[in-house]
Amino acid sequence: MSNSRTTVIFVRHAQSQQPYKDDRTRPLSRAGLYDRKVVLEVLQGRKIDAFLSSPYVRSVDTIRPAAEFFGKEIKTDERFRERENGPEAYYCREARWNDFSFAEKGGESLRSVQKRNIRALHDVLRDYAGKTVVIGTHGTALSAILNYYDDTFDIESFRRIVDWMPYVVELVFEGDELVGKKELAHVEKEQQSYDFTKITACGEFCIGCSRKNAGECPGCIEADGVVPEWSDSGRCRIHACTREYGVQFCGLCAQFPCEKIPKLIPWNEHAVEHLDRMREMCLDQARNDSRDWLAGMIDDQEVLADLAMNHPGGLVRRAVVGKVTDPEVLAYVALHDESRQVRKVAVGRLSDEEVLAEVARTDDYDVIQIMAVDRITRRDLLLQVALEDPYGHGGGCAAEELRGDEEALKKIMLEGKAAMARASASYYSHDQETLALVACCDEDPYPRRCATRHLLDQEVLFAVYSQDPSARVRAVAAGKITDSERLFKIAMEDPEREVRMAAAGAVRDEETMVRIIRSKQDPYTRAEAAKHITDPDLAMVLFEKETEHVVLYHLTKLVLRTPEGLDMLLKHENPSTRGEGVSMLDDPERLYEIALKDPVDCVKREALIQLNVMGRQDLLKKLVKEHKKWSDQLLVVVSYINEQEDLKEIFPYISGKVLAEMVVGRLEDLDFLRENCRTHPDRDVCLCAALKAGDMERARELGYEEKK
Repeated sequence: MSNSRTTVIFVRHAQSQQPYKDDRTRPLSRAGLYDRKVVLEVLQGRKIDAFLSSPYVRSVDTIRPAAEFFGKEIKTDERFRERENGPEAYYCREARWNDFSFAEKGGESLRSVQKRNIRALHDVLRDYAGKTVVIGTHGTALSAILNYYDDTFDIESFRRIVDWMPYVVELVFEGDELVGKKELAHVEKEQQSYDFTKITACGEFCIGCSRKNAGECPGCIEADGVVPEWSDSGRCRIHACTREYGVQFCGLCAQFPCEKIPKLIPWNEHAVEHLDRMREMCLDQARNDSRDWLAGMIDDQEVLADLAMNHPGGLVRRAVVGKVTDPEVLAYVALHDESRQVRKVAVGRLSDEEVLAEVARTDDYDVIQIMAVDRITRRDLLLQVALEDPYGHGGGCAAEELRGDEEALKKIMLEGKAAMARASASYYSHDQETLALVACCDEDPYPRRCATRHLLDQEVLFAVYSQDPSARVRAVAAGKITDSERLFKIAMEDPEREVRMAAAGAVRDEETMVRIIRSKQDPYTRAEAAKHITDPDLAMVLFEKETEHVVLYHLTKLVLRTPEGLDMLLKHENPSTRGEGVSMLDDPERLYEIALKDPVDCVKREALIQLNVMGRQDLLKKLVKEHKKWSDQLLVVVSYINEQEDLKEIFPYISGKVLAEMVVGRLEDLDFLRENCRTHPDRDVCLCAALKAGDMERARELGYEEKK
């Protein structure tokens, strides 16, 4: 990849706790805290220059482990925050995607979200040109960015990723232009649904609406003599705002997701007089039509139990199970219902710890397993879950709850069915003998890796490194070895870069570090050794002969502590290193010379950024006038010139359609344009000026044809 390319890795946050009162401080759920490890797994082995994020807690916490791994601080930018939601936000999703300027009451339009995120992204592309940056973001904010660069990204594309938490996608830019996109990883989660239940005007009926069907008419009710006057043949009318805003209201449940509707329309007297008949119809409808949630109005526990266990519609079962009080019915639903969402509601209402333990052992959905374990207090049941859960999430959480109990952890490490449970026990255990046994003999690399992290015996660690077939396990072992000669040999000879990097990063003997840095090994391995150099004079010697930026990057801070450091950076043959030196330079004349003469675009651009920050418009204008000698970054220079008099001054020196549009588009003096559209030597500039000035005669002379 060329130095002019900038890589931005967007990380949509992991699953967060819902419902939660304050969106800004909403934390990750327990599953989200676990799933964020996927982000680190994707990023480790790469060179990451910076971590940025939305200021929201869930976004920062999702990328925090990765930032700590790379030793970077997370800088927050308010512009990367999620869309501001109004009370009716979830009813109007389709309306927002149909019209980016639409915003529900109290909410923010997608256009506004897109504008502020793109402004922030453009600043990132300018400030971190040629580097790799990780940005913690949100589902809607990220979707607005993707739509900006690809207008085929629509509501269906959004629905595709809405349950991916976390979601990691890489965008590659040349300047501000997107040249590559790659999805790196995602974890699919079911959204924790909101309850949009509303009560009708008469106060007798209510219908629950899930995230996916909020705002939709629940269907029709037809019965002899009971057809409300707001209904056409038993169906709810759709208000005219459907066509305009893409939202609906339902006369049956009196839901009005559109602020244009001023008030609720009460049920008519005829319908209210027949409430008993309506109740029977709704119950019958609930029994026989899985589209309806009308069963949510029922209070009879026998009927609720019947519906919860036997109704074919998952939405109906979910609506009623939240009202069931019979523990046997709840246990049956939690253990046997085919719908994850229904089982989740049932588990949330269970109090029988033995049933919860059975759910944690047998359910195949991680969120439900974790919910069940969270409600168990008996340590014997936690141990049973950790030993018998074949899927892992329940067992892993149970093992975590048993931390401090070495006997229980030892039993889990040796006998647990799931690798995740054995790994979790290994992570919290301090029993060196059992850890060594797991590290050397477990059939799965995950428990071996977790056990190796806590091993202290150097010979056991070297044995794990020597024998384990998994590169990730060997890397952990290599990172804990202390013998410099062994580490040097691993760094030079191991076939896997991840292992070589771990070994080089574990070296603390400066002489061995220098041997690795000066070797012919790959730059990332050498860079790991360079991270731990502490002597500025030694760093100067290494810096002078080094050519790889990934190594130079770790030596630069030390070099800059010396009097000659900045000059060394500015004269270095590596363009990225020179660019870093330029970004620290405060001599405008020298910056001008670099912008004019340096052969590499990314170095020129750093000089231009510095000149712009220093407010040296005179030197920027001078560069435009020298454009025949220097043209590669002319667009960047012109973008920094905004004052009307300055634009007029550079006007005679520009040429080409792109520059013409940039300069003429910002000029406000139409008389100036009208006069110069006949004298400027470049046709594109003349035509652009003539069109803005309204001189159609001159435009036609230049070959412009008006569209009919």
